[in-house]
Amino acid sequence: MTNSMFKLGIAALLLVQCCAQAWQHYVGDENGWVPDFDYTPWVKKQFLLVGDTLVFVPTSVDHNVVEVFDKYHYQNCDGSNGRVWGHNEGVEVTLKTAGVHYFISTINQDCRRGMAIAVQVNPQ
Repeated sequence: MTNSMFKLGIAALLLVQCCAQAWQHYVGDENGWVPDFDYTPWVKKQFLLVGDTLVFVPTSVDHNVVEVFDKYHYQNCDGSNGRVWGHNEGVEVTLKTAGVHYFISTINQDCRRGMAIAVQVNPQ
């Protein structure tokens, strides 16, 4: 292997290592995890990869983060088949699998008031 090919190989390896870094995505950006907010624009601008983390920061008490595992439960704001990630505090969820992930708040009418997101997670 020539010296220039070796250097090119090292550069490619560093690029892959660089770009495989996991990112934190703050749900709703500065608005946080709140009712009466349209998360659609936020979701559309995200590019999520396996290994990235969603950070849910509620701006008040009485909110939670529940991951539901199908579109039916998501659309019906039904957390009965879900996993509760946290309640009343900031929640960090590391995305471990590719595909669509659904998150809602099941407190009061939070979900029906907009506290629901469906995000596409891409493989690395």
